[in-house]
Amino acid sequence: DASMPDFNLDSPGVRNEIDNIFKFWIQDYGVKGFRLDAVLYYYQNNTTRKHEYMNFLMDTAHKYDPNFYMVGECWQSDVIVNQYTKSKLNSFFRFDQAAGGNLSLINFIKGFGKGYLYGEAIEKNETICKANNPNYYSSYFLSNHDQDRISKNFDETTNKGAASVYCLLPGTPFMY
Repeated sequence: DASMPDFNLDSPGVRNEIDNIFKFWIQDYGVKGFRLDAVLYYYQNNTTRKHEYMNFLMDTAHKYDPNFYMVGECWQSDVIVNQYTKSKLNSFFRFDQAAGGNLSLINFIKGFGKGYLYGEAIEKNETICKANNPNYYSSYFLSNHDQDRISKNFDETTNKGAASVYCLLPGTPFMY
């Protein structure tokens, strides 16, 4: 979008200011985690540089809190998200398991899929991600701020079933 200019993420001045911002929020105010929006667009099509930049962000945060947590938003398929787990970020949102993909929790809850296929997809992704980054945890959700709330589409029993399943998945459940 031409109305939203990009920062020069390689600029020492920009990186120094990011360090100052992190210090302010983490050290001075005790914030324990950040959600990084649209990591897909850092450096456009250069995944290596995206990883380097996300690693810079984690390293900077860990200067102020070694337990700091960051979750990235990369609204892509699991195949793409799995590549991003090679960075030091703690987590990425799993959009394929939300309201969108063929093997999504919602399709499974509606009875459109077989439970074992859903479980196999989760296991496959978790194995890949842990091999890429042993400190990684997937972030699961049913719907987010960019989507209609999934709870509007189901009765109370189905909502409880969906919440029970995704809260028991390996990783971090996010509730909106």
